[in-house]
Amino acid sequence: EYLFDSTFSGCSGLSGEIPAGLFQGISGTPLYGVFYRTFSGCSGLTGPIPENLFAGIYGSPAGSMFYYSFFGCKKLTTIPDDLFGDISGTAKTGMFGGMFSGCTGLGGSSAKINGQYLYNIWPAATDNQIGDMYYNATGLDDYNAIPTLWK
Repeated sequence: EYLFDSTFSGCSGLSGEIPAGLFQGISGTPLYGVFYRTFSGCSGLTGPIPENLFAGIYGSPAGSMFYYSFFGCKKLTTIPDDLFGDISGTAKTGMFGGMFSGCTGLGGSSAKINGQYLYNIWPAATDNQIGDMYYNATGLDDYNAIPTLWK
């Protein structure tokens, strides 16, 4: 649990792109808080989020697994398809809460798993599970289609 909790959190001087393959060796079902606030507040990170960053993760979601992971990373530009590997199952508390909140530089589409938007995979998700995932990420192509609880 909390494996990469706040690893780079608050590193506003950390700049450039997130290295591809950073979490390449991580695989299996997610643990509680595994990427909790990992890049939160890294306002100097730029570019797209690398493809396959969390690709080895599969199975049932865990609580707070990606809670606020990229919060405030306003220079990130795109979310790759299948960023989350192959997660499926019942939504958990805090699983995507605030993940891209304040990521005002994001464009392209919001997060997908196997070609489906997360808000279509978990249409009944509650505020305490996904609240504010895309808060102020108005540059996303599908922002107007994203359900209110997600933004």
